[in-house]
Order: sequence, then structure tokens, then C-alpha cells
Amino acid sequence: MKNLRVLSIRQCEDDNYQTSSLRGHTAVIDSLRKYIDVTEMWVVEKGGSFSGKYIPGVFVYNVFSFKNAIEALERLQPEVILVYNGDFEFLSRSLLKAGSHKGVPSVDIRFSDFDVNSSESKNLAGAKVLNRICTLSRKGRMITRKYLFLLRTLNKSGSTLWDTTKTIFKDFYLSFAYWSPMYQFGGADLNIVSTPEWLNLVLRKGIPRNKIAVTGDISMDSIFEHLSRIKRYRDRAQSNQSKVEILFITDSMVEHGYWSPQQRDRLVTSVVRNVEKELGSKANLRVKIHPTSESLGTYTNLLSPIDPSLKIIQNSDLILLIDESDIIITFGFSSAILQAILLGKPVYLMNIYANNKLPENPFVQEEVVVECQSINELMDKIKRPNYAGVKDERLQMFIEKYLYRFDGKCGERAAKYILSMLHLIDQPN
Repeated sequence: MKNLRVLSIRQCEDDNYQTSSLRGHTAVIDSLRKYIDVTEMWVVEKGGSFSGKYIPGVFVYNVFSFKNAIEALERLQPEVILVYNGDFEFLSRSLLKAGSHKGVPSVDIRFSDFDVNSSESKNLAGAKVLNRICTLSRKGRMITRKYLFLLRTLNKSGSTLWDTTKTIFKDFYLSFAYWSPMYQFGGADLNIVSTPEWLNLVLRKGIPRNKIAVTGDISMDSIFEHLSRIKRYRDRAQSNQSKVEILFITDSMVEHGYWSPQQRDRLVTSVVRNVEKELGSKANLRVKIHPTSESLGTYTNLLSPIDPSLKIIQNSDLILLIDESDIIITFGFSSAILQAILLGKPVYLMNIYANNKLPENPFVQEEVVVECQSINELMDKIKRPNYAGVKDERLQMFIEKYLYRFDGKCGERAAKYILSMLHLIDQPN
């Protein structure tokens, strides 16, 4: 059987495979292996081999061991490039540009992007600009390093000085003018999206229809399978626990430049302090932070003065954590919200910065969560519960609109489109 060499990119060598992009990657690769042998290769920002050349048996390489993405492709010799949510991420865009220059087919797959409108939302509010500047101040060294890698790739691919200058100005403008700019630089040879709404957006960006495939949200395949197992084997007997289990799921709003650290700190400490003060021994509170984007040290320093015994979790099976909980408190746009909804848990979404000129939250818009615009409102609703979770009909409407297909087969559909692009199978129906 033919072997297919697939090159992908992630942040760290030891990234957790429970993140949405890596869950989706697994779904695609596993589906490809039903048809063809696959050799996975990775370039990473942190960790990996610094050899700067291919070494047999080594599958993870530090991207900065190469001068540019074209050199990386020449040394590693992939037959297809897979990037995720990547046309605006500088290293992913470097790989797409290098692939185009070297004739290596490329695929860009979008995961867990529920709100199409936010990607085109122009937001020049002063608070957002300041938050983005704050992000640059904290991560400026790495961002600069990645952007220089992109510029070297553009130069190696024959970009003129004028074209490069225009790209720099465009990147600067988009970073501050748009909530989440996407498909501004041409995309990949195959662009896999989740819903017909995303198809329409990509078409508006000028990408040809024959370069777009709609599969459903691939990152949700493992969630579908996990939910099926939980529903099949869950002990439905009444729990004997006397305490209400509350899971507070955070989101990387600061890390993506949407909030300032002060906004996050104010919200997180207010939730923890008030839950522990007003519910006391009646509730058991746990905090689940993002597995890669957020810092465990930051949250430990923030919350230890309130309760040194508070359990702060970074790497764990989120589905099981949610299933063990009675109430979910969260904020932002995390796909974790959808997992909680699918498990039938009541979700209280904190939106105390509702006037911060952010795009409308799709979970709030579709009324599948309870919105709380103040801490007092949250505590009042938790202490006087009249909400047990979203109704089945509304949930089904939400799934159809934002996931399109939720059947555990999105990765298989994506794999067939990739193999068709490589002329290894016929075009899927």
C-alpha cells in the first residue's frame, strides 16, 4: 500500500491531543489510514528536533531549525500539508505559501468556529485595540519570530519588496481592525469547513468552489463517540452526593487579545469568591482552564489567596469532568460550552462585559445557555434553579446551524476529499 507523508503544525511537541485541532487531526489521520498508509510529520514552535534536516525515525521538528518554510519542505519532503484554522496564523500561512511555491498540495481545516459573522466583524473599539497591544507586549518576541519566518518564506518564494510591504501593512491592519480575520490570503488547495454558512464566507473571500469542502465540525467526532459511550454506560441511579458539583470552565480571551488580563482576573476571582462565599459547604467548585493557551501558574497565583485548596485542572478529560458536574459556569466562545450542552448540563455564561463591542455570542443568541451579566445575577440563578438544560428541539436546531453534521463521520468525509484532491480516489458525492 502506498505511504502518504503528511506534514502538520502545532504549537508544542507535547501538546495535549484533547484540544479541538488535535482531536480533529486524529479523526482525519485515522480516517486516511483506512485507505492508505500514513506517516505523520510535525513542525512545532517549542520542542522537536533542531537538526534542520530529515532524520529517519524522527517525526517532530522545531520549525525554527529551518530558515524558512520552503527549506522545511525541501528537507522533510511531505506529500501533503495539513494546517488547522491557519490562514491567518503566521507559521501555518508560511507552510501554505511554501506548498504553493513547491507544488506540495495543502489542506486548511477549520475547527470549532461557531460564529461565521464574527470572522467578518470589524471592531475598532479602543478597548479591543488596547487588548491586542497588551497581547503583543506579552508575546511580542514569539510573534515577531514567527512573522520573520513568514517574511523569509515570502522572500524565498519570489515575493517582490513591494508585495512584501503590502503584506506587512495588511497584516497590521487586519490584526486590529477585525475580530478574527480569516481567508484573507488565498487559503489552501483544499479548504475544509464545517457548515454551508462557512462555505458562503469562503466563497465571498474569492476562493473557488472546487477548493472548498463542507464536512461538519471534524473536532466533534471524538465528542460524538465519547458521548455515545457515556450515554451507553452511564449509571443513571440517583447520586448520593450531598454537594452540588460546579465546574467553572475558563476561556483564553486574554491570550487571543479579546480581553485584558485585568478583565479576566476580575471575572474569575469574582465567580470563585462568590460561589465559595454564598454556597459554602453546599457546593464543590473546580476550575478547568484551557489545556494549551492558558497558564496554570497564572490561575494558581490568582486563586490561591482565595482558596489554597481549590482544584485547578489543566489537562484532563473534559467530557468526563462535565459529566461529573451538576452546573457549568463559563465565559467566552469555547467549544467546551457545546460539550456541556450536548451532555444536558445547565450552562451559565458570564457576560459581564456585554458592552465591550464584542461580536454576539452564538450560544446566547440561540438561547442554549443562561446569560448572566453580573455576579449577583449568576448567584441568584444558581441558588434558585429553574433551568435544567436546553430543550431537545432547540439543541437540534443549534447543531444543524453550527455543526451541520454531528454523526462521528466528519473526519471520514474530510479524508475522502483529501484523497480525491491527491487523485487517489474518485470525488466524493
